Order: sequence, then structure tokens, then C-alpha cells
Amino acid sequence: MRVQCLATLIALFIVGSCQSNPTPTFTHGVPTIAPTTTPTETPSSVQKSVVVISWDGGGADTVYALIDQGYLPHFAELRQQGAYAEYALSVDPSLTAPAQASIASGVYPDRHGIVSNAFHHPADSFYWYRLGYNELLEGVEPIWVSASKAGLKSACLFFVGCSPANPSQNADLTVGYGIRDAYSKLEQVLLQEVLSTWSGEAPQSFSPPLEGSFVIRQVARVYIYVSDSQDDALSNYDTATINVRRAFDKNAVSLHVDEWGEVLLLPRKVAGADFLVQNIYTKDEQWRVSLFYSGVYHNTASPRSLLEEINQRFGYFPAGADSYAVEHNWITPEENLYLIERAASWMAEVTAWLYTTHRPNVLFAWQDGFDAAGHIYGVSQAPHSENNAGRVKQFNPLFLEAVKSADQALATIATALDLNETTLFLVSDHGMAPVHTTVYVNTLLEQAGLLTLDERNYVVVDQSKALAVASGGAAHIYINLKGDERNGIVEQDEYAQIQAQIIELFRGLIDERTGQPVFQRVLAQEDLEAIYLNHLNSGDVFVQAFPGYHLDGWRGKDEVFAPARLYGQHGYDHTLAEMRPFFIVLGAGVPPDDQPLPAVHVVDYAPTIAALLGFTPTFTLDGEPISYLLEIP
Repeated sequence: MRVQCLATLIALFIVGSCQSNPTPTFTHGVPTIAPTTTPTETPSSVQKSVVVISWDGGGADTVYALIDQGYLPHFAELRQQGAYAEYALSVDPSLTAPAQASIASGVYPDRHGIVSNAFHHPADSFYWYRLGYNELLEGVEPIWVSASKAGLKSACLFFVGCSPANPSQNADLTVGYGIRDAYSKLEQVLLQEVLSTWSGEAPQSFSPPLEGSFVIRQVARVYIYVSDSQDDALSNYDTATINVRRAFDKNAVSLHVDEWGEVLLLPRKVAGADFLVQNIYTKDEQWRVSLFYSGVYHNTASPRSLLEEINQRFGYFPAGADSYAVEHNWITPEENLYLIERAASWMAEVTAWLYTTHRPNVLFAWQDGFDAAGHIYGVSQAPHSENNAGRVKQFNPLFLEAVKSADQALATIATALDLNETTLFLVSDHGMAPVHTTVYVNTLLEQAGLLTLDERNYVVVDQSKALAVASGGAAHIYINLKGDERNGIVEQDEYAQIQAQIIELFRGLIDERTGQPVFQRVLAQEDLEAIYLNHLNSGDVFVQAFPGYHLDGWRGKDEVFAPARLYGQHGYDHTLAEMRPFFIVLGAGVPPDDQPLPAVHVVDYAPTIAALLGFTPTFTLDGEPISYLLEIP
């Protein structure tokens, strides 16, 4: 999951380039998939291609159930044309960054080094952590790089390990995940009668127009012109025109109450946000407008010509689902649907356009629909505990509405593909399980005397022996060891005792409401080889909770347990049924098969792609080509 989908990972900083385009024009709209014919054998003179779409958070049980129940008609149509596995197996921990890195490289986390969505590196200060989405793979390379070295044209969009900030891992055509310029926010803006001059033709107003403004830090001052479109002799202000200038020009966006719109905030950079006008009202005899704006983002892509064309054709990168805004009641769960659908549609359109325009031999792209829906609304197809079953039932219709965006995105991409010459992989990185309880793992360490915080809840490094970095259902606990950490305080002869204390602490944590242990797995670093996680970036102790518990690394909480703010999570033992991804393959001669294939593994995809396209990766892969697909002519 990316930016604001994890409560423990609120800040995501991505270093990248930005280019200018003074006159962007945006096109939107999602085409409907045309009926796809059964693939025929590809003539030997035609160069085949492979397209991999990874649907974040798409559990096999959930996705196949949604297909069978009629909620994913385009998935159903394409599955019928090809083959599918009963399920796939992810990696440990079953999180987006390590799993996508393994899909891209064909190796386990103990080789590529992306051991979690967030992890500590010993070269950094003890309190610091890195985000796995942006880190370079260590000692290996994505398969799209190997394909490019073999003379094939490669493309990568929004995928882990694929960013113009990391040129050594770039595909020939690289579209990175968007770069955030500002966080989302709910604004209450005071209004007054229009006293300033606005250029251009103002909307008709049957009450004296009002104006106001506010500042998005480090982005722009935003001006608002409020008008009354109803000729009823009442002050019924119902329209807000939004712009970064006092002007009714091509960048001005007029929105009615309860209407979303796309506002360009930095035209030269092509950065913008999605605005929602929630209410225009009076308080203390003062008119005000309540509006929400999403995170402000701009695109990153390489080469520069690709960035400029995406900017002009599609506009700024959309922020996507915003669980933080939902949790803080800035927007409703229903309003969040717009953000989910908008991001899915935009990414699908860009993916389809890039394939059609450039015809790469290898294309990897990422989609978020299932993950965003599962985190915020819960997993409708899974069993739930009593204390959140009611909420999941309440939001089940929203979950089902949200996953439609995934299905429509697939239609957009599939419509652009020639499946006579393209093998299409529809895969996922991990599944999703319902959650009911948040566990503040650093509070556990603090209460045990292993972690010391100051009055601001900052880590006091020279008094702290351990610190946890959590992601979803998993956490790495790092010991502040002398010789390893920059300012380590734990002596070498004390290490084993501290490590044993941490293991006992986490193994002994019991949920008093159920009387059951919280953690399914508590492993010392030296035992991580068994789950392919023994790497320098891994903690001295690694833990995975049982499904139902979301691990939060936030510091300074008084209690270890709290009700969950998210209602779906992953990161648990990858062999659990809830964590298993789905796998569907079709096109370029793949014979239809209505019986599921045996389980595959996410590390098998890269060697399969290399075998299908006839090139050899530049390093040894952990996975094996999927035998069913080796028979494709």
C-alpha cells in the first residue's frame, strides 16, 4: 500500500525530478472493455510482449469470491479466457514493498534487502527508518532492467523499485509513483464581500458574491469566489470557484456543494489536488466555506519527454485513498470512494496509453483498488470478530463499490492490449485480513524499560536499548548495539540478554479480552533464514501478529492496546489463507483452463517472463519458471 493507507506510515518522502509545462490540458474518462477474442498462436515474426499488472491487496479468496458473485465482470471475462492458480504465495512479511520487490526481481527479501514497508538501517541514526518503496534493491535488479540489457524495450509504472530517482533501476520508460508537495487538509475559510478585482467573466450570482483565501504551505495561496446560482430572493450560496489567482481563467474550477473537482495549483510544475466543497454556511454571523483538499502531487517520469507528455495529457498525479482523512473525519468513507476511483482510473489510463503508444516488450504496472478498499472498509468476504463485524456490515456496500474501480481499471488496460501478441499477468502482492485492535509495540518496549522518550516523545538514543519499526501485522525490533549503531549503548556481552528479554516480552503479550497471545511468530535475527528474511536491514527480533492485530510504531501512547482505526491489514505469515495473492494469466497462446493450476509463488514471475521472452537474467533467481506457461509457443 502506498502513501496514506497505513496509519503507521503517514509521511512518505520521494525524491524525484519535476519538469515544467506551462499549458497542460487534461483528458479523463474510462472506456468500457470490448469483448476480447480468444488468443490465437502468435506468428513467429511478431515480437511477443508481457504485461504484468499487480493489484495491491488482492487476496485470492476475496478476488475469486468477488468474481464468482458477479462483482468483477471484467476479471471474470479475462479469467475465463486464460488460466489461474488456486492461489499464489507471497513473502514474509506479506507487505507491499517486500512483495513487489520480489515480484520485480524473482528473489526473496533476504537478497533484495526490502525487508518491510519500513525498516531501520544501521548507517542511520537509531531513531530513523527508511521506507521500502523507495530503496534500491541490493545486489539484484528488477527483471525490466535485465530485459532492457537484453535489447528489449521495457516499461514500469508506479511499481516498487521503479522511480526516476533511482536511475540504475529504471526501465526504458519509467513512470514513478507521484511526488507529494503537501498533505491533505480540511479548511474552514472565512468569507467577505468581494472587494478585490477578479479578471474574466464571473459566474452569475443572485446574492452579493463573497470571497476568501487560504495558504497551502510551500505550494500556493488559494482564492475562493462564492456565488449564489438560485434566483429565489434568498442567500443560498451554493457554488465556489477555486483558483490560485483572482481570475476566472482556464485553471479556475467552479464546484457546487458536495462536488469534487481537480484544481491545478502549480501550473509550471503540474502539481494539483482534488477539492471537495462540503458546505457554505454562516457561523457567528460570518459566512464560511468548508472544503477538503487531497494531498498535492506532481508526476515523476523518465525520460523527460515522457514526463512532459503525461503532464499534458493526464495532468497531475492523483493522491488516491486517504485513510488519515477518513480517520480524522475530514471526509466520510463515502466521499473517499471518489479518491479511490479517481486514482484507479488515472493510473489505468496512463498505463493503457503508454502501452499503446510505445509498445514495450515488458511492462509492469501497479494498481491499488483492493488494498485501499480493504484497509478503509474492511474485507467483506472474510470472517470478522464480534467487535467490528457490525462496522464491516455497514461498510460492505462501500467495499463492493470501491472494488468496482479495480474492475473498471482492468477494462481500461485490457482494451488497449493486443492479446494475440501479449501475455497478460494479473497478479497481487498479498492478501488482506480484517483487524480489530491496534498494538503499540513501542509502548510495550517503553513499559519494559527498553525505550526512553523525552517530553516530546522523541527517542533518547543514549538511554534506549531497543526500538520497534512496525508495518501492518509485522515489526522489526532493533537493539542499540555498540559497534553496529552509530551511538550504540548496548555492550556486546549484554546483547543476548536484551534480545532474549525482547523475545520473552513479545511472546508473553496476551490480549486480556480473549486470553489469547497476540503474536504468532517471534524470531531472533539468527532464525530469520528459515523465512528468507535474514538481512542486515532486518531487526534483531522480528515479530508477526496473528490476523486481527495492527502493529503501530507510534511512540508515547499510554496503553499497549487500542481499537483499530483501520479495518483491514496484512503483513502476517504469508502462508495464511488470508495473505495468499491471486494469479491469472492469459493471452499470447495461453490455453484456457477452467481448472485452477497448482499454487505459484511471487518469485516465480520474473523467471517466467525471462523464459517467455527468451532472455537470461543477469543474476541467479530464487524462483522457477511456471511450467504451465513454458509450453506457450
